[in-house]
Amino acid sequence: MIGARLAGGIEVQNFATEVFIRRGEIAPDKAGQLVAAIDIGLVDYTGGTASGRILRGDNPVLMTFELVLEELTA
Repeated sequence: MIGARLAGGIEVQNFATEVFIRRGEIAPDKAGQLVAAIDIGLVDYTGGTASGRILRGDNPVLMTFELVLEELTA
């Protein structure tokens, strides 16, 4: 990711970050539209860390981002 913008006003400025997805889910919102909620931990190239929920549509990726989704059943 190119830095990160997280819920609660947390912002990471460094352009090179490594991301760990701690938890995520896709569920309908009040209007019935599917929305992802993704909680991450990250570290930047200077060793700074941050964690929280990423803001929808406000976290660009510089090169690649591999993401695997798995449906969980009860």
